[in-house]
Amino acid sequence: MNNKGQTLALFIIILPLLLLACAVIIDTSLITYNKVKLNSITRTIIKTSIERNDKDDIIKLYNDNNIEYEKIEISFEEGLHIKIEIKIDSLLGKVIGKNYYIIRTSLIGTKEDNVIKIKKG
Repeated sequence: MNNKGQTLALFIIILPLLLLACAVIIDTSLITYNKVKLNSITRTIIKTSIERNDKDDIIKLYNDNNIEYEKIEISFEEGLHIKIEIKIDSLLGKVIGKNYYIIRTSLIGTKEDNVIKIKKG
């Protein structure tokens, strides 16, 4: 590749691939960050609300933590079971037609011998 024109042409061909790879990395990081944040907040809410049995209090805790949920299901059978679904906007996925991502989590908290156990539900 001694010719300057060949190098420029190769750069122009590879540039969109590099931008696409960056977009995938950024969107994947955004999804992972929000999934970890949602799981962490849900675990904390289960630990603080397992004995109260108050759905309104749990919803208020999500609102206090700036979690804008699309769908939430709370049940107190077999401990505290929370299923929550949030929608996050895509930063660069709009290029490929993906305007938002849906993140779901489902956790069950039980209290046995004054120890709170949390598992995926």
